[in-house]
Amino acid sequence: MTDRFDAGFDAPQKEPASPARAYDLVPRGTCRVEIVKADRKAVPWRATTANPTGEGIVLRLRAAGGYSFMFVDLPDDKPWLRQHVARAVGIEVDLCVPEELTSRQAHVEIEHVQLRDGRTKAVVRKWLPARPTPQPPAQPQGGTATLIDAIEEWRNDKPAKTSPPAPRRSRNAVPRHGGDDDFPF
Repeated sequence: MTDRFDAGFDAPQKEPASPARAYDLVPRGTCRVEIVKADRKAVPWRATTANPTGEGIVLRLRAAGGYSFMFVDLPDDKPWLRQHVARAVGIEVDLCVPEELTSRQAHVEIEHVQLRDGRTKAVVRKWLPARPTPQPPAQPQGGTATLIDAIEEWRNDKPAKTSPPAPRRSRNAVPRHGGDDDFPF
């Protein structure tokens, strides 16, 4: 007599599900990140008395390399945080909306924190201000610069060659005598 319980043992076993791919943490320190995704939504764990629904902008950040994603919340009740992000990506604070933030890059400081369950997580500690892009030199009003103009500019920028000063004899130096026939005794 076969029981319904015993019938399951003869059935072929299913393969265990493959584990999710494990990514390395972004290393501590300063790195460049890209905002891969930016959404506006309610985040329950960000709810406060000033922001009861936890409404804000949620960012997904990716660092160069095969590192795990980082997530950053910009709640509406913390406008100073939005100012730091806007300054880091190089836009006006008024333009700090999901559509403008997506695909922007910024420099951030990364820190590792220990979670309650014992795992370690990489988080953004600080948003660093955007570095100004170098401006090309102004073109002369008469037209575009040529190679000859650039060479002349380079020659004018070089300091004039000066010969090194002639070595001076120290007043504390031992006196030297002239030739072979000039003996000091």
